[in-house]
Amino acid sequence: MSIAIFFTFAAAVLPWIAWFLEDWRMFTVVTSVPLALAVLTPWVVPESARWLASQGKVDKAIEILKKFERINGTKVDDKIYTQFSAPSNVPELFSCY
Repeated sequence: MSIAIFFTFAAAVLPWIAWFLEDWRMFTVVTSVPLALAVLTPWVVPESARWLASQGKVDKAIEILKKFERINGTKVDDKIYTQFSAPSNVPELFSCY
């Protein structure tokens, strides 16, 4: 449903963008920017820690979680990371999924 909302919004706004720009070349550039951002997203946004842990890349998952810890200004107890890095506990962490 959200795709329909965005498509409807874009279809309603697109003529106004074209009218405002009055140049088809600039119109093409402006309407291509969201696509360029979408293409660059995989290199900017890190993988999910949950996905990395489920793939056995627990060290990388912990690295990303610590990065988020720095960004958010929070402190996670070290025993959480110890539990997270224990190989036998990884399936338990995701047992509800």
